[in-house]
Amino acid sequence: MAALVLAAALIQLTTAYRFEVFGVTPNLVVVAVIAAVWTFGSAAGLAAACAGGLLLDLGSPGALGPHALALLPGAYVAAMWPRARAEWANLTLMALSAAVAALLYAAVLVALDGQVRLGAATAIYDLVLAPPAFLLVRAVGLGRITRRAQA
Repeated sequence: MAALVLAAALIQLTTAYRFEVFGVTPNLVVVAVIAAVWTFGSAAGLAAACAGGLLLDLGSPGALGPHALALLPGAYVAAMWPRARAEWANLTLMALSAAVAALLYAAVLVALDGQVRLGAATAIYDLVLAPPAFLLVRAVGLGRITRRAQA
């Protein structure tokens, strides 16, 4: 999980601008945090939010802490999000929780520094990216956990 959050933060800080669509770049750390919540549980998701936010803070100008603080409400809401029994329903709900997390992230950053961001557009971008990210994290993460349990 740590490798995923580190990779998401590094890509977001260095090359995410290349994936810009209509002036909007994806928030890969939000997607990674939500994938962590839905794959590994709330504690792992909240830890991923803190770590990912601090990595974003270290790579951004300004104070240390705003991004970490902004990621926590979205991770918390995703942890409380209801789960469904059907796999496709879980993917849909997880994608919606990623969109809500992106909106909360943008709202907290606006409240902290007053800078207007493209929160709704980023939320739509994250909504589209979340299901494949979740499937990737689950396939890699749960496969390793299962192999460890069998050993």
